Amino acid sequence: MTEELEQARGLLKAGDIPGLLRHLRGAGEALPLGELAGLVAEAARRAGFADLAQAAAMVAEDDGDIQALYAFGYACIERGACYLAVRPLARAMELAPDSARQPRHSACPRRTSTRPGRLRTALSSHTT
Repeated sequence: MTEELEQARGLLKAGDIPGLLRHLRGAGEALPLGELAGLVAEAARRAGFADLAQAAAMVAEDDGDIQALYAFGYACIERGACYLAVRPLARAMELAPDSARQPRHSACPRRTSTRPGRLRTALSSHTT
């Protein structure tokens, strides 16, 4: 187990969800995608974000499932954690390069959530 993964698991075990998210922002690239998704699934479950928890759990089970990767990436975006969306969406593009489309209006994905940053706000106030 890598030091980054061990630290992430420790933060999750301690119930420090905001600390886990800060850690994943910097060290998430070093973690296997399935491990990252598993950590996010549990953090989202604890915070009450069933949609993100379910999408992340699907990737934790199979990080080669294109639909699961897409769902996880966009669930991260909708919950205000765009930095977590990059890897699953990039992996989905690697697995299905012909499915890529050019954005219609902007290089940035549109938020579909009515409350931008809701995940960040909820998780920063989350206590064990």
